Amino acid sequence: MTDETNTYNPDAWKSSATMTSGNTGLTRNNGTFEGDEILGSLKFPNGMFVYREMMDNDPTVGAMMFAIQQLMRTVKFSAKSFDDSEQAQEYASHLESCLGDCEKPFHDYVSEFMTMLGFGFSINAIEFKKRVGPGNHDPKYKSKYKDGRYGFKGFPTRSQESIIGWQYRDKEDSQRLTHAIQKSHDVYNVGNTDLDMTRFMLFRVDTRKDNPESRSILRNAHQPFFYKKHYERDQSIRISRDARGLPVFEVPPEWMSAMALPGEKALYTNLRRTAMNMHEGKQKAVFLPKVKDLNGDDMVTLKYLNSEGKADYDVEAIIGRLTKEILQTVLADFIEMGNTSVGSFALSSNKTKMFSMAVSGWLDEISNTFQQAIYKLGVLEGWDLAKLPTLAYTDIESVDLDVYGTFLEKMTKAGVIIPDELLEETVRKEAGLPSADGEKRDVGMIKTNKEKVEKQEEVSKKQEASAAKAITASPSSKSNLK
Repeated sequence: MTDETNTYNPDAWKSSATMTSGNTGLTRNNGTFEGDEILGSLKFPNGMFVYREMMDNDPTVGAMMFAIQQLMRTVKFSAKSFDDSEQAQEYASHLESCLGDCEKPFHDYVSEFMTMLGFGFSINAIEFKKRVGPGNHDPKYKSKYKDGRYGFKGFPTRSQESIIGWQYRDKEDSQRLTHAIQKSHDVYNVGNTDLDMTRFMLFRVDTRKDNPESRSILRNAHQPFFYKKHYERDQSIRISRDARGLPVFEVPPEWMSAMALPGEKALYTNLRRTAMNMHEGKQKAVFLPKVKDLNGDDMVTLKYLNSEGKADYDVEAIIGRLTKEILQTVLADFIEMGNTSVGSFALSSNKTKMFSMAVSGWLDEISNTFQQAIYKLGVLEGWDLAKLPTLAYTDIESVDLDVYGTFLEKMTKAGVIIPDELLEETVRKEAGLPSADGEKRDVGMIKTNKEKVEKQEEVSKKQEASAAKAITASPSSKSNLK
């Protein structure tokens, strides 16, 4: 028995090809996605302050972020044309001029884009200006160029700690982000501001589930950071106690009871406060009442209790392990190499290369997201949107010239690569050497492998002819005997 309503139709999708079915699985609650974070202390937006603490207070995380930032600053950004056509080249040339005509150097804005690493996301505005020359002091018009064309004014950031929620379009299109809600920290402007995301770029580390809050690269480092912070605090307390001892006040037991007199309770409270101040280093001297019992003994005494023996665990080794785990979360454990007696140069080179590849992935995210700003510039300029330029960047790691030279030598000897002017220019560029000047080059220089081979054959023929002539001219062994 068959039911027509349950009959499978493989072509049914055509009638609903433009419809959306299901969702990404994100759980929104009051404008945030706190349900997507399983750890309560890291739920948005409170988690932004935890990540801020990690970056500002922990030396390991600080070194890791500093290495990323400085490595990123070695990269040079430029505009790449869509193709070799004159129109595409002109688009790229204008974009190149816009990148160098912002209120701040473009690298400073890239540093703000990269704050997405610590917080998971970064919101940056796209601000334009009319280029009317350097004489105009209005930032909406001031420019190095006086052509009346549109350019970039800048890409100011919106602090991650100030973002408190997100707004989506409606129930029919619940996956399209329209606004970010920013809490105002200005005493003259109290309230929230809705940031229209059509005017902003949203840089994200991870696009899983299309979550605008994304995922910080410090997320996996939070647990070792948490324990490392507490171990370091406990270690400092232990060192302090071992150096000075634990202050101990001896008082009559009735002072500590609920039936103590008001004066005895006040004195006991003051002694407790004194002990806390001594532990925190806030008090340099102690004043004790001279009170004696019936036997003439002091009723209030102060002494220090020193710990005896040694702990069965090595706190320093535990902290070192946690430090290594923090660095491993972003492949930055090469920072520790050299501080210990283990590790080789080859291992360090491999780890550094892996770290550079990770940074290159983040730069790809910046380049792809920045295309939104290029698109809007193209709309204002009336460009052919099918030939928009892109944001390109140079390689992070420099070429190992020894390996590079050995490779070229082997390929040239095998005849796979024939040296020419283009190859020479590429090699000079990789080695950081100046370009060749054709007018000053030796006209007799061998430029191709073919000419080199012909020259070698000519020399070989001359050597063979000279050898044959020498053999003919030399006397034979029989004539020497005669």
